[in-house]
Amino acid sequence: SGAILLYLAEKTGRLMPADPRGKAEVTQWLMFQMSGLGPILGQLNHFGRFASTKVPYAIDRFQTEAKRILGVVEQQLSSRDYLATTYSIADIATYPWLKGARDFFPELFINTPNILQYLHRVGSRPAVQRGMHIP
Repeated sequence: SGAILLYLAEKTGRLMPADPRGKAEVTQWLMFQMSGLGPILGQLNHFGRFASTKVPYAIDRFQTEAKRILGVVEQQLSSRDYLATTYSIADIATYPWLKGARDFFPELFINTPNILQYLHRVGSRPAVQRGMHIP
């Protein structure tokens, strides 16, 4: 999905800054989602909700790492509205994971006011609302 978002941004010239610094910032946060946030929240979802045998060690491990990763996102959003300077493919990749985690593991979001505001801000965008109804 990250490769597809990069391709679409390149093809359309939208949702990715043209300047090298802006492009690097968006790419950084897209890679953060692809390599950290998505896999950790995915594993937490699997072990916390779907695994036929509950493995406390696995659940604890992925909850702990999810909290750490959410702390990174919370800090980033303390000084801006979006992960990068403007709404971008990094937000498109990240929002559904954060929303799903918030829906299924609300206890992880007790001390994340910036993420909660971000979820409202991004979730209020008409295109995001339409896109979230597709699955």
